Amino acid sequence: MLLLQRSLLAASLLFGLCSSATPNLPFGFQELFTVQLSVGKILRPLDVPGGTLVNEPITGGTVNGPALNGTIISGFAHPSFYGNGTLQVNVIDVYGLTDDGKTFYINQQGIGFGTKQVSRIAVNIGTEGDKYDVIRDAFILATINPNANKTAVSVLAYIVTNELP
Repeated sequence: MLLLQRSLLAASLLFGLCSSATPNLPFGFQELFTVQLSVGKILRPLDVPGGTLVNEPITGGTVNGPALNGTIISGFAHPSFYGNGTLQVNVIDVYGLTDDGKTFYINQQGIGFGTKQVSRIAVNIGTEGDKYDVIRDAFILATINPNANKTAVSVLAYIVTNELP
């Protein structure tokens, strides 16, 4: 439930859904990277308590931006649909190699449908004290944008900073 509450707050902040009466927030967003994913054929859905879990193989992709550049080797997208389909919980797990040869793992978790998704991303990469500290320890929000036939997904990742925009 806490993840859902945080995701709803993040969505309202990222997409400007707060009312105009909301005071200026004490933080801003900076673009970190964009991920382009190729999605394989959907595997047979699984029944889970309260809904359905879908597994979609990630067959490759790229990550590019000021904080991270590399190649996605593989992974899975695991959207879950609950209740009467009014709640979709999205999870994407991918593995890859940076352009400087480091292995990375990205975990994305969020809520929403189609192009109305917002997520939190965690990046496991490198070792303490390297150039990846900023993204390894960051609070990262992302928008998830599947194409119309759901064979590709674009992920736009932003770090939340305490610097005003």
